[in-house]
Amino acid sequence: MRLVLLPGIGADARLFDAQRQAFPALEVPRWLAPSDQESLASFGSRMAAGTSASPDLYLGGVSFGGMVALEMARQLRPRAVFLIGSCSSPDQMPTYARFLGRALRIFPARVSKAPAKMRPLLRLKFGVVSSEHEELLFQMLLDTPVSFLKWGCRAILDWKPAGPPPVPVWRIHGAADHLIPASLVRADRVVEGAGHLVNLTHPQEVERFIREHVS
Repeated sequence: MRLVLLPGIGADARLFDAQRQAFPALEVPRWLAPSDQESLASFGSRMAAGTSASPDLYLGGVSFGGMVALEMARQLRPRAVFLIGSCSSPDQMPTYARFLGRALRIFPARVSKAPAKMRPLLRLKFGVVSSEHEELLFQMLLDTPVSFLKWGCRAILDWKPAGPPPVPVWRIHGAADHLIPASLVRADRVVEGAGHLVNLTHPQEVERFIREHVS
């Protein structure tokens, strides 16, 4: 099995440290720099061009990364796509998440200037419960270019998927996800007590889910 996973919009490969322990050969591509008005479909196509196709490829992603993985799948045709706390259409996002996306378009020029009071909001919306996870989430956000955050928010809200994915899609979701509620997606596995970053807070459940569907 060859497993390629993409992180969320304000995250990077560190988000998958637990999954890398379970799958040592895990590949986490680096995000490309998008153009200002680039669509999610175009971005996914460019990401796919930098990822080699293979008969044993399984593709997936967390949140925004899952959306990009779906677009990449149209070109790479993996054996399956894993959506981890993600969705297959912007229609599966609640109104307040859309408002948050629009608000992030006017994010300050430097995230490092964001007040410390952002941390409780991140903890609440992303469902992290430990100080270690909170610090990791905040540091990954600080290390993400603001231009990428702004573009990503627009690209998600303007996303128009070109029909159903051409490969099987397996979905695992947190029952307490406040950004993409489980009630709005048709998840194959709902993890009780997990929030938006289910792979970070409940890594063993995500590992088992992947192994089951690869088998």
